[in-house]
Formats: sequence, C-alpha cells, structure tokens
Amino acid sequence: MDFKRGFLNKAKAPKPAKKCIHDQDTPPKSGDPHGLVGAPIPIPRAEKTRPEVPIYGEIPISPDNHTTVNFVYAALPRNEHWKVWCLMLADTRDAILALPNFPSPMLSPPPSAPRPYVVQPAPGMGKGVFANMDFKPGSLIMCERPLAIFPAMIPCGIDGTPHPQISFKAFVEWMQPEYRKVFCGLYNCKSTAKDDLLGIVNTNCIYVGRLPGSYNGLYGAVGIELSRFNHSCTPNAQERWDLQSMSFHVRALRPIKKGEQIFISYCSLLRSRTERQQELSQKYGFKCACECCSLPPKDSARSDARRGALDAAHVKLYELDHQERDKAFQAWVKDLSLPDNHFAKHSQGLLDIIVAEGLYNKTLWVAHAETVCKAQSALGNAKGIIGVAKTAAMLSLVEDGQDGGWNMVATDPEKTAWWGLRKKYSLEK
Repeated sequence: MDFKRGFLNKAKAPKPAKKCIHDQDTPPKSGDPHGLVGAPIPIPRAEKTRPEVPIYGEIPISPDNHTTVNFVYAALPRNEHWKVWCLMLADTRDAILALPNFPSPMLSPPPSAPRPYVVQPAPGMGKGVFANMDFKPGSLIMCERPLAIFPAMIPCGIDGTPHPQISFKAFVEWMQPEYRKVFCGLYNCKSTAKDDLLGIVNTNCIYVGRLPGSYNGLYGAVGIELSRFNHSCTPNAQERWDLQSMSFHVRALRPIKKGEQIFISYCSLLRSRTERQQELSQKYGFKCACECCSLPPKDSARSDARRGALDAAHVKLYELDHQERDKAFQAWVKDLSLPDNHFAKHSQGLLDIIVAEGLYNKTLWVAHAETVCKAQSALGNAKGIIGVAKTAAMLSLVEDGQDGGWNMVATDPEKTAWWGLRKKYSLEK
C-alpha cells in the first residue's frame, strides 16, 4: 500500500505520549557560583530517532495457534454524525473506545471565520486545495475525519480468502451508501476500472501509523478533501493524525497567502530530484513539476547536495549520544580558547540548510535547535535563541499537536538553563 507521507516517507516506531523531555546534564544549582535565580527554563531535549517498524506487522496468533485474524468492521466514533469506517482488529477497536474522553472534540475555526480553504481546479493537477485566507506557520488549515481506516496489509480476507481486493470490496460494500458513493468517486491513478477499490486506496492513502492493540503493523486512511491536496517536494503544509479526535490536522509549515495552493508531500523528500521523480512516477503516475523539481540544473544539483546533507544528519540521529554531547558542551563552556561558535557551528549550519531548502522537519530542527539554543544561552545571546525556538515550537505543534516547551524558551530566553555561563567563566578568568 502506498502512503502519502511527509518528510522521509519511512515508518517509525510509535511515539509515546508526548512529554517535554528535560533530562539533560544537570543545570547549575542554587548555591553554585554560576546558578540562576529560581528554577531555570529547560531547553527541551532532542529525541533519539527510533528504529523503523515494518509496514506489514506480525500477525497475532490465536490461542489455538491458527493465524486467521479476526478483523472487524467498526464505525467510530460511535453516536456521532460523521463516522470513520474502520477495518481493524477487535482489540484495536476496543482499545480506541477505551481511551479517556474519546472522542475529543475536533478542532475547527470560529463559526464567524471564513472557510479557511477551497477545493478548486488546479492547472495540470486536476483539483487542488487553495488558501482562502492568509496562514501563519503552524496555523490550522483543515481538520477532517477520514472516510476509512484499514491496515496497510490485510493478511487474510474477511471471508477467509487471502485476496485483498475481495476484502476491500466487502469492506466498502458495508459502508452506508452516502459514504460508499464518496469513496468510489475518489480519483484512481492506477486504473479506470470502477471496481478497482485498491487503486483508489493506493492513490489516496494517508499514513496513520500504529494503532493500539495486538497488531503491530501500520494503518492507513482515505480522506475526502484531504485527498485533494497535491504534492510538492517543498511542501508548505503537513498532515498529522490525531487518534483522540479520530481526525487529521493539516497545518501550515510556512506563511501561505490567500489564493496560494497548499501542498503536502507524497514521497521521501531527502532523496535526489531523480529519485523523487522515479518514486512519484511509479506510485502515482505523474512527473513532479514543483518549484524544486523545476530548478535549472545548477540549482537542482545544489538542492540535491543540501538534501543529501540533511539525510546524512538524520541518519546520525539514530546514534545520538546525549552524554557525549553534554560532555562536549561542558568542555566548550570552560575552554575559552575555543571560539564561541565551536560547539553549535555544525548544528547552526544544518538549520541554515533547512531554511535555504525550505524543507522544514520537526525531528531534525529540534535535534539541532537544542544544541544551538544551549550554546546561545551560555553566551547570553537572546537573539540567537528566539527565532530558533519559535520555529521549534511551530514544528512541534504541526507534528505533535503541542509546542514541546519551546514557546517558554522563545518567550524568556534569559531564564533558560545555562544563561550567560560561558560569559561568567570568562569574567572569572
């Protein structure tokens, strides 16, 4: 099953409930000659990139050692007008229904506000989603419950047959007529056959990821207007699945003007232009003509090099060693023979590449924002913290639904842990 996913188009292990992780090397204590008055604001700790999980999960074994899986149909949330038609394991359905306060209210603009977006013809792209107002980075563009959710691989058919087309046919026939009509009317880039339901799925599927329950594979979803977002290799928006409200949130990654088309990403963005073109052609049957893919050869090569550098940096996050980085920070703070930019030079360079490429991603930005903000705090440079922290807060909101503690850093940089520490060491010398 093909996923329209964001930055890397790779399946990651499920994230735990989001908390701002502050367990970094111990800040100066009261009584320490370099201590701060009161509890300092911690600079959020970068997460170590988790191992990938397979799209096709292991099949739970029944007590009698048979591998037949009891997938069930479920319309969730119950007792609400708009439901999501789900094909999932029974224990997944039960775990979702057992979530505290499920379902939470869907996010929506104020009733008096204009509709934030419109779906209209997009030259050379069929239809697309266009801004009906100006959006700031992090602003909510769309909140939509999808039509359907299903596993990325159905190990056996509902009727005992292994053919996924039969399973999807039965699943779609189970939907209420108005939902089924909308589903069957979605675009299919795989074929023109009216009964090719898997073609509709593989054209419009959006990544959901892991759901609670015994099945450890991934799930995908098909939306309605969510399916109208076109692709760009430098997207100006990003989608996020919110299980608690059973909906997708789409937020702006950078300023979007009224009338501008809103794009998400369908492919692995850190690949070269040639590799991205091949992936998009194979999966979706089109040649990308986005701003990045339309660059002249010299600029395109420069873009490929920048994305290659970001890809290498992302791989290194698998090996992130907080203790070693903390030791390096302490050594730099105390060794005044090292230049002021020594500790954060590499991280600042990567943030500059992200900005130059217009390829904003929370994982990479936050990992290196921690280093930059910690160094700038030690140098007593509020200006060097504020912009970086604001972007980290925005990207955390887009991907996680909350700012991760970064807005506090941006608002009161002088209260961050390690404020002015290197300067104090300098004065003592």
